[in-house]
Amino acid sequence: MSLWDDVREAIDKGDANAVASFVANADEDARKTVAKELPGHLKSLRLNGAGHQILPLRVAGAACIPGAAGVASWLTRRDLRVFWLQRTTLLTHVLLVTRLLARRPEGWQADAGRRIAARLRVTDQLRWSRDEANWRIAAVLTRSAGAPTPRAEGFVIGWLQSTEPGELAADPFLDDLLPSLFEITAAGRALEGRDDWARALCGLAEAGRVDRAVLLDGCVRRFLLGGELRDLRWYADLYQALATTGEEAAARVRDHLRLLPAAPGRVAELAFAEVRRTPGLDDADLADAAGALLFRPEKKLVRAALGWLDRSARTRPDAALSALLPAFGLEALDLRERAAAIAAKHAARAGEAVQEALREATAPVPATAPAPVAPSWTPPAAVQPIASLAELEAELMVSLHDYEQEAAVLERTLSGLVEFAFHERAETIETLRRIVSGTQRWWLDYTWPGIAARSLLFPGTAEARAAYFSRSSVPPNVFLYRRYTEIVGLVGKVPVLLATPTRASGHIDPDVLAARRKRYEQAGVEPGPADLEQALLRLPRDAAGIVPDPAVVCTPYKGAIRARITPAGDAGGPLFTTQPMWLRIDFAGPVDGWAALLPSHREVIAAHLLPWLPHWFDEANGQGGVLLALAEADGPVGPALNSALAHGLNTREARERSGAVDALLTLRARDQLDGGDLGTALAALAGTGELKVNRIASGLGDAARSGAPAEVFAAAAGLLPVLWPAPGERVATGLPDLIAVAAETAETTGARAGIPGLADVAGRGGASRLVREAARLNGLLNGERR
Repeated sequence: MSLWDDVREAIDKGDANAVASFVANADEDARKTVAKELPGHLKSLRLNGAGHQILPLRVAGAACIPGAAGVASWLTRRDLRVFWLQRTTLLTHVLLVTRLLARRPEGWQADAGRRIAARLRVTDQLRWSRDEANWRIAAVLTRSAGAPTPRAEGFVIGWLQSTEPGELAADPFLDDLLPSLFEITAAGRALEGRDDWARALCGLAEAGRVDRAVLLDGCVRRFLLGGELRDLRWYADLYQALATTGEEAAARVRDHLRLLPAAPGRVAELAFAEVRRTPGLDDADLADAAGALLFRPEKKLVRAALGWLDRSARTRPDAALSALLPAFGLEALDLRERAAAIAAKHAARAGEAVQEALREATAPVPATAPAPVAPSWTPPAAVQPIASLAELEAELMVSLHDYEQEAAVLERTLSGLVEFAFHERAETIETLRRIVSGTQRWWLDYTWPGIAARSLLFPGTAEARAAYFSRSSVPPNVFLYRRYTEIVGLVGKVPVLLATPTRASGHIDPDVLAARRKRYEQAGVEPGPADLEQALLRLPRDAAGIVPDPAVVCTPYKGAIRARITPAGDAGGPLFTTQPMWLRIDFAGPVDGWAALLPSHREVIAAHLLPWLPHWFDEANGQGGVLLALAEADGPVGPALNSALAHGLNTREARERSGAVDALLTLRARDQLDGGDLGTALAALAGTGELKVNRIASGLGDAARSGAPAEVFAAAAGLLPVLWPAPGERVATGLPDLIAVAAETAETTGARAGIPGLADVAGRGGASRLVREAARLNGLLNGERR
């Protein structure tokens, strides 16, 4: 038998050690023969990403492929990466590969290590099942060759993930990679929650192993680069743990001043603490710092800034009171009152010019506040079909790197694949072969475009994968996956998909649908039942034969939800049904495409979305985008959608809550938002004990300032009566803010509607903010103006 015969047999048996023994002492020509045969053998195996042949294939390629570039490419192929190895197996594999590679010259090893490091993907290193094997191989090659430490981002993240903090003092990469820890955006995500790393670095700084200045300057540099709080939280923890001296804080005060306006709250708090403890700030720095802090959304920081100005006014009244002036334009009544108290306390010691400025700032505002500009709405854009095979190839290549594509992009890609597979079959097959000939075999098994391509490349092999990915008991996904599975079987057999939307909302132009149906008649084929059903459900509401509105019965939270819709003439069972949440345990999965399933019946989709929303109050699952899509869809706005909007406003994640606000504004622009109905939904949510008043106040305030003050007042008026605390009872966080929103919108709109219980709260007496805000709102509703 030849060397290749022995190696192939060992590969097929999954015996990496046997492969290593065969190739270890083989001559160069025999190894070249093995290297030549490996790609074809890999293709014939049709690996599913974790086959038992992966490790021996990696060993064979590492030992037999002659060039460093070729070995790096082979080991980092997506279909040969190993993510789920047990620790002992992983370390044994790394040892086996590196021992074989140690026979190569040092320059070759250095080149291979550098190339492997450059191919490590940050996203792979951030996963719980990270690509640790290739990182360790790159690390061993680099060290054994005495080569410069790679600075590629994937290598740095792999170092963070694979290194024990307790062993950092002796780590050979520490000195070279420590600066990169503060330069790479993804490092903060990799270190999230890693208190052990922060403690270890503090210990090394205390022992003199690393320079404190490197750590402090690195943290500040990372703060200035910006990002979400989760990307910066670890650096804030490290900076705080280092316990800066007054001298260290003063040396970095210019950078801390730059952080005050826009840094995430935790970082801004830390920066303000450093600014506040720095002596000798000039008047311009004081004004800049106060101006930045007074307009931040976190009231904690605003109050801290007011307290700082109060203390500063004792020694420098002109500078402090000048910096205080912007506070009189704040929306919150209690903050304006606090600013007025500070001004009254120190004004007598200020100069005449400052006193005059204070008098102007505290002058009464006009009797009627200007109304915000009404929001506008642009109908959803047209969806252009894929126009060429080159464009289809580009879209398919995108799906290689984004296997959780947006539903609209995915559907457009599938539609293009179906059309070109029918009209240009040979060319389409050649395009697909070109895509999967390299490292992308996994794509055929783990993405819908790939599974559809598999049905064309390898007939009879796609059905099982489609069935696997169609598992769901969530009604919208059952319907969605039923059609995707059908599409897999239609590739190359039908001229076009009937249900591909012509509008971003999911609607289909009736004339376009008629033209598509004509193409089926000309081709002499019948459409898939799910595709036809979906097409009919996507017709505009004014199209002939539109499915009538279904009955939707729901309670806003944890209640029985019933939503049924059946296309005209369909004798089958209901297309959509929802069971009570507690009767079904399942995962909703991606929901971004739900609204486009029934773009003329948004209340049905809202009813199906509703059971999941309470579980997402503290999560970002794309609910904000779905709510906006529902606002842009058609159909009545009923209790389900209003309740879904209430849940969206109650979400902790600002991005998702912003999506709910945008949905409110879209409905307002379309004259479809009833503030009273929204208030009813909010009150029902409050009755569950799940409502966070501060989140609701923030969202409604944004909506009011963006053009929906009347609707916001009506919503607040419907919610407030269920939130009033009994005398002596704890006031819900954010309730005074919600009352303030109601007061601002009442002043803007001239509302006079009474709110049950408001007068009683306003008349309780005392100096609490609750009573003062209630008194202000009560006065406005009774015709008083501030």
